[in-house]
Amino acid sequence: MTDINIKKAIEIENTNFSEEIDYKKLEKLIKPLGFENCSTYFDRKRAHLFSQWKPQVYRIPIEDFASTVEKAVTNDEYGIYIPCGKGIHAYHGTDNIDYDLCENLGVRVIELNYAGGTIIGSADDLSIEIVFPKIMSMCHPVMINKLCELIGKYVPNTTHIGNDILVNGEKVSGSMTRDVGNSFIWAAQVTFGNYSEYIEKICQKPAIKKPAYIDSSLLTRDTLENELITWLQGDKL
Repeated sequence: MTDINIKKAIEIENTNFSEEIDYKKLEKLIKPLGFENCSTYFDRKRAHLFSQWKPQVYRIPIEDFASTVEKAVTNDEYGIYIPCGKGIHAYHGTDNIDYDLCENLGVRVIELNYAGGTIIGSADDLSIEIVFPKIMSMCHPVMINKLCELIGKYVPNTTHIGNDILVNGEKVSGSMTRDVGNSFIWAAQVTFGNYSEYIEKICQKPAIKKPAYIDSSLLTRDTLENELITWLQGDKL
């Protein structure tokens, strides 16, 4: 299926259906362009829009990160959001967390409202949250596969299972998704530091996969960030 055909099909959809789509009529209009049905068309449309999307990068102080991302989601301010700052922090989802303990340990709690447990990290890690237009919600497996591929270029025995990326069977990266309004959020952390002491004290749920970190002599945080952003801002498919 050529880019020309998908562009023509999108133009047909936009021209004929400003509000509610008549799927039988749309299917009849796009069949001459090679689309068997509306399902195949919408799959190809999502992939095309994702490949053409050139997101802007926003580097946000860690203390403002959660509120900035929530504002971006509310206002459909799509892009790549990367936190910047010093010290150890805990990304907190919906599981219980001991705030007093975190304060005593000097760990900043970042409330991100995802469904899941606590992730310990710092500025030494690659933390990234991407706010996509909701139509691109198909990109989750694409993002995991690409991140795993980029790490695997430098680090032997890299694989992924579900939302996690593993090196020698130990977890070096976790990711999550959220649907909110017109936005789809994909977030990940790739760990480059040893936080075993903090994980043992703060994370209340036993880890299913042993936490680990990437050896920076094989791959640096900055190299991974640069390669991921270059791909995201290029032709991704």
